[in-house]
Amino acid sequence: MGRRGPLLFAIFVIGFVCFVAYDFQTEKKNEIRKEENSVLLPVGVNEVTEFSIKSVAQGLTLKREAAGWTFVSPIAELADQKVVESFLENLAKEKFNKIAVEAPTIDWKAFGIDVPKVSIEVKSTKGQAYLFKVGSIKNFQGESFLQRDSESKVYLASANWSSWSEKKSFDFRDRRMMRLPTNTVSGLKIGQGARHLELQKKDDQWIAVGKLAWKLDQNKVREMVSLLDTTAAEDFLSEGLATSEQLRKLKLPQPQIALSVDHGDRNWKASIYSNKDRLYAAQVYEPAFLIRISEFAFKKFSEASLDALRDRQEPLNYNRSEVKKVQLTFDGASYEFVDQAGTWTWPKAVQGKSLNSEKLNHILSRLRNLSVATFLDIPDDPGIKKLKSKFIFRGADDKVMFELTLGEKRKLKLGGTETSVLVSKSSVMRNLFTLNESDFVELKLAELMELNKSKANAEANTKAHTKSTTESPEAEAAEKSKK
Repeated sequence: MGRRGPLLFAIFVIGFVCFVAYDFQTEKKNEIRKEENSVLLPVGVNEVTEFSIKSVAQGLTLKREAAGWTFVSPIAELADQKVVESFLENLAKEKFNKIAVEAPTIDWKAFGIDVPKVSIEVKSTKGQAYLFKVGSIKNFQGESFLQRDSESKVYLASANWSSWSEKKSFDFRDRRMMRLPTNTVSGLKIGQGARHLELQKKDDQWIAVGKLAWKLDQNKVREMVSLLDTTAAEDFLSEGLATSEQLRKLKLPQPQIALSVDHGDRNWKASIYSNKDRLYAAQVYEPAFLIRISEFAFKKFSEASLDALRDRQEPLNYNRSEVKKVQLTFDGASYEFVDQAGTWTWPKAVQGKSLNSEKLNHILSRLRNLSVATFLDIPDDPGIKKLKSKFIFRGADDKVMFELTLGEKRKLKLGGTETSVLVSKSSVMRNLFTLNESDFVELKLAELMELNKSKANAEANTKAHTKSTTESPEAEAAEKSKK
């Protein structure tokens, strides 16, 4: 008996472990089966070939074509592919929370399924069709009741089904004003009456037609081109070309802006309107439709100009790392600083003052990142001869690599605000330009040369000693005896 005890205990333990393992696996299988059965749409997104959303108010149908998801009704055009895919992915993830009722006979009216709020039908590559009727009644938690196909079941599912009933064709439409890839756009024209700008891409660089000498800010041009793609319809006002009667009802006069885009062998065009009621619209010609656009987009196109697209750092283009000598003139005095093994020195230092090397590095970096206030586009001007400051930068070979001259101060209207600017000239550009005076005030050039601290402390100590000696009782008595 004594030997049987441990043996029986071992058998018991092994049996218990096997039972627990079996029970765990069985429970796991049941969970997987339950998970599979809770999926409402038993096909993957890639298997869906067509779907429709129909309610009492409206209906739409989309079909997967070779070119992508396309409207079958109520219009005939390509849909927004990302929006459609996102909708189908969410639909495929939907699972029911529970089965509310399962019986041979069901009072569908009690769940609003007799006259459903919406019917969503999905067709697959295998020729299968799944029809979901969403009830017009929700439970107290806002969840939806629905029927799948002709099943005698009422499923309780998420509130998503009810929100999908609000989907309209507008939600799936490609709302882009220009439906062409912007990376292959080779030309852009924006006309506003007598004003116009024309850009062309040559050797992957944007240039201004008629102003080839002007260097454009490539990022700004790309932003302007991408605006054609990112400008989205806030509403479709007319399918096809708007008639004169439609434009009259919308109180849209003659178009203010004409857009023309070269795209390979194609030419895309649009006309942009606005009225006193702040309605902004674009008539696109291919495919033809009239859309409402945002005020932001309208202003971007209306304010477009070649000057705004210019590279405003062009006259200050020098290599900061190659600067080894700085000659600086300001406040009627001249200074020279030399970079020796990474440390700035002041060969002709003024007695009692030292160079703030960190401040000089800051000035060099700040100058490189300044922006032109206005381009004067003239080679000479009396204002440049009224010298305020001058910077000369030399390289390791002592040759001048960059020169900047700041002339007289002037007042200009910039962005509707009166601004103080300095007439300027650099060795990079032939023509003059202006820079904001405030940028140079912030440089604080005078702080480059600071009072030598050791001497300043000595002078302060001397003054303090003199003052304390003068104010002592003995000094006061001696002063009285003199009198």
